[in-house]
Amino acid sequence: MGPPPGFPPAAPKAGVNGKLIAIIAGAVALLLVVVVVVVIQLNRHSDVLEKAAQTCNLTSSLSDNGRKLAIKIDYLDAQGYVDAGCVLKELDAPSSVLTKTGFDDPGTTWNGITAKWDHDSNYNFTLTLTV
Repeated sequence: MGPPPGFPPAAPKAGVNGKLIAIIAGAVALLLVVVVVVVIQLNRHSDVLEKAAQTCNLTSSLSDNGRKLAIKIDYLDAQGYVDAGCVLKELDAPSSVLTKTGFDDPGTTWNGITAKWDHDSNYNFTLTLTV
């Protein structure tokens, strides 16, 4: 005795609905891949600042979930310059960044890191690094 009529059931033909579902599934998969890549890149960059801050004992200066580091530099106190130099060295800042003062150039970017110098009327600086 053979299988009953209509067994196994015939596979439905892929019509417009099947193609539309395949396109939507592909778009969702692509979107998920893009989101994962963006999240990985954001975490990689924030880790860079956190590692530099830890190495230079400046973790209390971190904010924005590790994506911002502010270093205060008092022109009468060398420690701010030491802190800034330590962090910039850890971040492999190019020599052009190391020679800036904030008066000649308010900011620059390298390797996805933005450095911005702000100064007050007493010649004190804040170096803010963001990723």
